[in-house]
Parts: sequence; C-alpha cells; structure tokens
Amino acid sequence: AATASSAQRSQSLAAAALEDRAAVVLAAEAMLAIYWTRPGRAGAEEEQQIDPKRLAVLLRPVVDAAPGRDEIYSDCDWPMDPTARIAVEHSIPYWMSARFVAQYGPVSAAALAAAILVPGPVTVRRNRRLCFSAGALIDALAAEGVEAVALARVVGARGPRALSAGAPDALVLAAGRPRCGIFGLETYHQGLFEVQDAGSQCIAQAVAEAVRTMEAADNWRVHGEGGARSG
Repeated sequence: AATASSAQRSQSLAAAALEDRAAVVLAAEAMLAIYWTRPGRAGAEEEQQIDPKRLAVLLRPVVDAAPGRDEIYSDCDWPMDPTARIAVEHSIPYWMSARFVAQYGPVSAAALAAAILVPGPVTVRRNRRLCFSAGALIDALAAEGVEAVALARVVGARGPRALSAGAPDALVLAAGRPRCGIFGLETYHQGLFEVQDAGSQCIAQAVAEAVRTMEAADNWRVHGEGGARSG
C-alpha cells in the first residue's frame, strides 16, 4: 500500500510539473525524496538525509528537460555585468566568475563555468594482482549490470593506446555512479578495482616510467659508458 501511495504521489507531482513550469524543480525534488525514503528500500534508514550534490546531479536532467526551459531562461532579468551574469546563470561564486572573466574573457569564462557544472566521469583503476585484464573487469562489472568502457574509447583516442597509455588500467563507468553505489558492487568487495580519477592514474604511471628510465640511464652509465672507459 505504501509503495502504491508513493507511486501515486510521484505521478501527481509529475503531472503538476508538466502544467506548471515553475514547479518542475520542486516536483523533482519531492519525487526523489519519496524514493530515497520509501519504506522497504535497502539502506533507506541510512539515507534519510539526501546529499545535496547527488540531488543536484539527479535534478539536472529534469531541469534541462523542463517544458519551456529556454523561454524561462530568456525571460530572466539577467544582470548586465558579464561577471555577475555568469555567476548567477551558472551558480558559481562571484569571485570565481571575476577571475574567469579577467583571465579568459566573458565568452570563454561562460563556457568554462558551464563546463564545471557537468558531473565528472566515474573512473576506476583495475587491480592487476586480482584481475588479469581490463576485459575481465569489464565482463565482471557487466554481470552486475554496470557498463564500463576503456578510457581511450571515452576520450576518442586516435590509436589503440594514443590517449590511454598514461592510464592503461583505467575504465570509465558509462552511466556514472551505479544505483547501488560503488560499495554495493561485489566486484569492489572482491578487490578487483578501486575508484581513482584518470589524472591521478596518469601521474602514477608517469612516475613509474620515470623511475624505470632513470634506472636504465644509471645502468647505462655504470655498465655502458663507464665500462667502455674502464676498458
């Protein structure tokens, strides 16, 4: 009965949103609150407090798809000052908008402000000790309903390893954070991967390569050049 009641409330809220453009965000927030706190859902007791960042990510598609969204934006009485407009339109602090405008100009500053609102990808690093290949991890995640793709496919590499050589163990979860959460995945509990952004993986790989290069150079100096001189 409780589930049916929640579904009815969700439907009525959705109907209200379609008729009243200003109610879209409130309706979406209410529907999310109903879902996250509905009785019988696993972990409902621990998630009574909705994470604002998670809520913002979930609400974004709803707001973007709102009927008449473009008209609402065009009808807004935006500030004339570019710095103030960027701060208001893209929900960033004024001081940050001012720095963006000073460094990049209004057009590029607005593009940058819009870009930082886009949720970043969820990138994981394969544990080589427990998972022998990227394909094996992709298959294991797929068995749990999670699609993962190689980093090179996401960024559009021009060659097999053109843009993934710096992070050969990186996989991107295509749909972002799984509905059950990372900690809810059996593959995570098995230790097959760890969450780590691609940039960090590239740095670690670069340091490892640098160490190997320095060791090779030292060996050459000792056994190569040095050996030739001593001979």
